[in-house]
Amino acid sequence: MSPHERDNWIETRRSIVIARPHDLVFAFVCEPRNDSDWLTNVGDVECLTPGPFRTGSRFREFPIFLGARVQMEWEVTDFDPTGYFAGRSISAPVAFERSIDCEATGSGTRLTKFVRLQIALPFLSVSAADGLLKSATDRALARLKTVLESAESSAARSDET
Repeated sequence: MSPHERDNWIETRRSIVIARPHDLVFAFVCEPRNDSDWLTNVGDVECLTPGPFRTGSRFREFPIFLGARVQMEWEVTDFDPTGYFAGRSISAPVAFERSIDCEATGSGTRLTKFVRLQIALPFLSVSAADGLLKSATDRALARLKTVLESAESSAARSDET
């Protein structure tokens, strides 16, 4: 990779604690059909490989990118069923790598999301893109926390009736 190509990559690592069991949190984020529930601008998701989520699994998603619905494909590059997976784009308008790491903490789960993407948009500075990536990642993690913790509240309310 040339120095110019390295300059076009931005990355962020963000964490959040979710008051839900580790196994439940990790199972939820390992199901790409849940992506639209918590990731910013993700639409439909198709599984391209049969079988369970694992290294080599491939998916097609249709996120909204710069106001337009686009198609992207990604694959799982590393999977540890105890709480970690990584993936990368195969075909997308923006090259990316991402990972999720879940660890039990008290009665909850610390989830850390890493995202690295290549910026190839001449009208968007690296510093502006970096700020947008951090903000989008923070919003996604906050949505994930809300979705999973409100699911617990909903389950508790239905148990009471």
